[in-house]
Parts: sequence; C-alpha cells; structure tokens
Amino acid sequence: ELVKIDRAVLRIPNLAIHLQTAKEREAFEINKEDHLVPIIATAITRSLGGGGGGEDAPTDDENGDDEWRKRQEPLLMRLLASELNVHTDEVIDFELNLYDVQRASLGGAHSEFVHSSRLDNLASCYLSLRGLLDHVRCGGVEDDADISMIAMFDHEEGEIVIMRETTNPVVLGSVRSDCKVSFLPSNQRYATNAVTGLIVRELARRAKLKAVQEFVVRNDCGCGSTIGPILSANTGIRTIDLGCPQLSMHSIRETMGVKDLTHGLALFRAFFRDFATVDRSIES
Repeated sequence: ELVKIDRAVLRIPNLAIHLQTAKEREAFEINKEDHLVPIIATAITRSLGGGGGGEDAPTDDENGDDEWRKRQEPLLMRLLASELNVHTDEVIDFELNLYDVQRASLGGAHSEFVHSSRLDNLASCYLSLRGLLDHVRCGGVEDDADISMIAMFDHEEGEIVIMRETTNPVVLGSVRSDCKVSFLPSNQRYATNAVTGLIVRELARRAKLKAVQEFVVRNDCGCGSTIGPILSANTGIRTIDLGCPQLSMHSIRETMGVKDLTHGLALFRAFFRDFATVDRSIES
C-alpha cells in the first residue's frame, strides 16, 4: 500500500551554532549516523500516550515473538496503521522516506525564482509531459510520421531492459519508429556531439528562444550521470545532454529561474513539433 503523510511528522534537529567549538563550525561536517536522526516526539508525550505505553500501544501479545516488530517505534507503527486504516499487527514491513512538506514558492525581488524540493528532476518530467500533451492537443500527433514518447524512471538503472524493448523498431499501423531516426534529450553527460547540438540549437531558434546556454564540465571536476549514457549505448539513439540550470541541486530546497521553466517548455514543444523537419534537413 502507498502512504503519504502530508504533514510535518519528523524533524532533524541540529545543535545551536554557539554551542559548537570554533573547529566544529569551521569544519561544518555532518556525520550521517550522529547528526541525521529525526525526532518523532518527546519522551514524556510518548510515555503518556504517544507510544510505548497506554492502551493503544502494541501489546506483547500483538508483537509476539516477531523480532522485527520489537525493533520498531510503536508511535510510527500506530501512525502508519492509522493512515492505512489497518491494525498495527497488519503492518509487516515498510519502506519510507522523509521529504520536505513545505510548498513550493516564488522568490527574488521580482519573483523570478522558484524555490522547491525535488526540482531535479521533476521539473524535466513536467516540462516533457506538458510539451507532449500540448503537442497532442494542438493536433500535431495526427500529422506525425514518427512516434513521440517520453520515459520517466523511478529507479533508473533497473529500467534499461524495458527501455530497450520499447525503443526497438515498432510498427503501429502505418507508423514506424526506428532508432536510427530517433532522438533522446536527456539529463546526462558525455553524449552531446556536433549533430545533436546543432539539432537542439535549430529547435531553439524555431521556438524563438535566445541562444542556448552551452556548458562544458571542467577536466578536473566530476559530473553527475543518469541512465542516459546507458540508453544511448544500448539503443543507438542519438542523444544530447539537456537540462534547465539550477542552484542548490540535490539539497532539500532547490532553486530554478521562472524563465528557465518557460524556455524549457518552449523547447520541448518545438522538439515534438519540429524535430522531424529539422532532422531531415541535415545531410547525413
């Protein structure tokens, strides 16, 4: 069962900065075991009625000899059971993640920034999906000679087989998709070449966007990666590194420019609308 508790249940605290030594402040180090333990309740509240006591807490009979259940926090077990409308002894295991419950907001003197969690890479997921839906709504699919599709992965590295089978030559009526004429915009690395870069710049020009911002990773600096390079190698699809710029990526609160989202959507719309035309204009 899926469960989402959309309120602030847990909090990861930290020691007041003035109680740290100068050396600790200078190091600014986080020990994942010692410093990232969340708080669910005070000991008094927990003992009076929040868990670990009281008639609603799991009893020894409920726990039985289940060693796994004995190691779980009774408060958390009851909270999950309540959200799922089941009894605590029906919860036999779980996989949970903490997330920021603060809503996204605009920031900056002119509200030119978007502050939110999980912008990477939900922003790209939204832009590609919105671009495809707009392409369908404007009737573009009816005139397409190719198959337009997007792929969004939860656990990227485990989806290569599915993606390879999906992107193999497919026949749907008279419409055929072939990897040789396919194109993959991906948030990845080390895949852009002269041809794929040219295609995206031309798509941006047709979308009446300003010059595409090109970025090269320093030779002495690493770069993030996704499933993109693996897909390119296994399917033969031409690929380009593509994405919207962000600040504080992978932090609990990421930042993007409002205009970057607007430009990203315009580029995806142009991709679904004009890619085939641009691709055919390039001499092989």
